[in-house]
Amino acid sequence: MIMTQHICKRFALFSSKNASFFTNPHFSLSFSLLFFSSSTKKQAKNAPAVSDFLLHKHKFSLETVSQVSSVLNRVKGLEKSDSLLQFLKESGFSKAQLEKVVKTQPGLLSASIDNTIKPKIKIFQDLGFSANDIAEIISNDPVILHRSADKRFTPSLSVLTSLLGSSAEVAKVLKISG
Repeated sequence: MIMTQHICKRFALFSSKNASFFTNPHFSLSFSLLFFSSSTKKQAKNAPAVSDFLLHKHKFSLETVSQVSSVLNRVKGLEKSDSLLQFLKESGFSKAQLEKVVKTQPGLLSASIDNTIKPKIKIFQDLGFSANDIAEIISNDPVILHRSADKRFTPSLSVLTSLLGSSAEVAKVLKISG
């Protein structure tokens, strides 16, 4: 308790003398990684790697990087995450849409492209959805990518298509309501 009070007093003294330090956009990321990362050394090493990866390699905003790295302590194999983000870019996702998907569902960075992502994208493509429609629908409701393709995803899209008559009409509805 005494140690905590001492640290708080020192921090208050430091912050009053160095206010400009806290307005630095990198402070919030560094601060959150310092105090809110997992306590294990392995996770502490991986958290900055995730933030550096998203910030420098994929040019995500500091807000997105901070939010994702505070939730996602580590990612097994950044190459897998890089491949996933690259696949989504090639599938028509804009940088803003990618950020929205990752911010909403950070766990997707660990998802299997072949088992989780590609089957859903292919179903949309097979039903005649455009790349822009697919990107907009998924970025508005990224949970779609976690749903079972055989049990929920395909039957739901089939019913909507039969009711509305075309994939263009289904796309309009999904963009509005998810």
